[in-house]
Amino acid sequence: MTTVNISGEKALELLDERLQELSSIVKRASFDFDYEAGEERLKRWKSRTVKLISENVHPREGEKLLKKYLNSATTRRAQENLEDGAKLYRGFLLSLRGELQDHPKDILAPEIIEAQTKTAPQIDSVPDQSNEKTQIAETVSDNSQQIHQQKVFIVFGKDELNSLRLEKTLRGLGNINLELLNSNISKDEHLVEKLEREARWDSCALFLFTPEDFTKKTGSKAPLAKPEFIFSLGWFCGKFGFERVCILAKKGAKLPPGLADLTCIEFEYSVSDAETEIAQKLKELGMI
Repeated sequence: MTTVNISGEKALELLDERLQELSSIVKRASFDFDYEAGEERLKRWKSRTVKLISENVHPREGEKLLKKYLNSATTRRAQENLEDGAKLYRGFLLSLRGELQDHPKDILAPEIIEAQTKTAPQIDSVPDQSNEKTQIAETVSDNSQQIHQQKVFIVFGKDELNSLRLEKTLRGLGNINLELLNSNISKDEHLVEKLEREARWDSCALFLFTPEDFTKKTGSKAPLAKPEFIFSLGWFCGKFGFERVCILAKKGAKLPPGLADLTCIEFEYSVSDAETEIAQKLKELGMI
């Protein structure tokens, strides 16, 4: 069996497992009559599945699943959201499964096939097994990092103190790859180009939003969010999707209208006080 076929078989097994778990989520919610809990389990299932598909099939396919959302409607019931969401994701996985079965070489990432090639047993030679295992582990680790790099971007404006507090809080949650950015990125084209290269779709962004990030314009009845903040917020939403962008709002900061689809975590004075909520959000996204 060729390495492409071996990688394809493993990927098919993965998809079958994800489909089975998806069905279990819907059945459990129906049995318990708790569809809101089912929605939460579905969100966590999606985050895990995106990560697994990216690592074992292709980052492109993981991104496709990440960007699949139901049309928002305030009148929808939790049961409808769960069942329609599961139907949407099931359709995607079944379609991917069919393509993978018929054309594995076109679907699988070259890096994944290469990793499988390097881990395949060599019959003609008998190298030192301990060294071989070490080299294989290093090769798989390197390829995994190239395929699936995650970052948490901390985007801040005037409140540098809380940006440092947030950095310290996140480092205490585990081995998280962090990058701090001032929200004034629209003035630095080189930085935008750098982000386009390095900001992988499976990363996420945390925005520190404080009253100091407003500006008062002549003729305006209320302070407006600074254009730099709106630009960076829109850029990251377009790159990662609304689900992977979270606003950390300090007391007194009134968010711009139209941001209902974003998660917002409020805090009184120190962002460290919201550590539990932030950790829960990062866990849902598969970041920790």
